[in-house]
Amino acid sequence: MSRSTIYRKIAEGTFPAQLKISTNGTGWHESDINRWIADPVGWRPKGEVR
Repeated sequence: MSRSTIYRKIAEGTFPAQLKISTNGTGWHESDINRWIADPVGWRPKGEVR
C-alpha cells in the first residue's frame, strides 16, 4: 500500500494507528498488523464493538 493509503485508512479507523517510537520515528504493534493482515476488511481497534 502507498503511504497515503495507509494514512487514509488510519483516519478511517480501518488500519492500526501509529505509535511514536522516537523523535522522528513511528511504528506499529506487530500484533495489530498481524490481526489486520488476517482480516483487513473486518479489522477494528481492540475493544471497539462493531
